[in-house]
Amino acid sequence: MTSWGTRVFLALALGVTLMLAAAVAVSAAAVRHAGAIAVEFEPDSGEQTSVRFPAALANLAIMIVPVEPLREVTGEFDSVWPALRDGLDELARAQDFVLLEVHERDEHVVVRKVGRQLVVTVESGDERVRIELPLTTVRRVVSKLDA
Repeated sequence: MTSWGTRVFLALALGVTLMLAAAVAVSAAAVRHAGAIAVEFEPDSGEQTSVRFPAALANLAIMIVPVEPLREVTGEFDSVWPALRDGLDELARAQDFVLLEVHERDEHVVVRKVGRQLVVTVESGDERVRIELPLTTVRRVVSKLDA
């Protein structure tokens, strides 16, 4: 038979383990929900470079970066922020579509709404850049700059 102290210790250990497991599960769900930011670059040499990181990290950075140094630049857009926020909200609800496509000489730019992301592809000569941004991250940037 185990002593009362051992039972209390085991109960506490089990409780802490369950709380940690729940915290990890909630954190993983939040990271998954936030999506990922991806940047792919393929220069004319053909060597592709890809960087992918959780948008949750960008969202955290958005929360802690001070806006004041940007006020001089962003102040000119004060009248635009509400419309931009509304547009992003509508974009999030919309079906997938091509938002912008530009062909010019040897350059091609496409901005698409795909799922919950904005996907920007730029091809210029033999170089190609592709950026995927979650709409929620773009919305947070706009809200922060408008604050």
